Amino acid sequence: MSAAPDDWPVVLVLPRPLAGTLVLAIGAYVQRLRSNGHPQPAALAELGRALRAGATQGQPVPSVDGHPAPLDDPLVTPLLLDYAEAARRLSCSQRQVKRLTSTGELPTVQVRGLVRIRTADLDTYVDQLATTTRGAA
Repeated sequence: MSAAPDDWPVVLVLPRPLAGTLVLAIGAYVQRLRSNGHPQPAALAELGRALRAGATQGQPVPSVDGHPAPLDDPLVTPLLLDYAEAARRLSCSQRQVKRLTSTGELPTVQVRGLVRIRTADLDTYVDQLATTTRGAA
């Protein structure tokens, strides 16, 4: 019996609860990759989308005022973070995040008086750390 080519699709039959658990696990792994400054493999994003589609297949899509509501998807990154979420993603304290924002190393935006950190700015900050660290070595 010959081996299948690498580009052949693989069919998995999983119970929906297991597919949902895998979606959450992949989402947590992707967040960990990003917080450590590693890129997300495209195949991992594709796997997450496929599992999510299978986990929610046959269920009605929630809507708000007739428009599809965003699902609580761990693979979707929020645009803005509060200090606690930014600290969690950086694996540091909220106090350290506040220091970074007060020195201007990490920019903030205000939304109706609430201080938030753009995810893109946090990613840029981490990318600069990786570049600085590699350059110093």
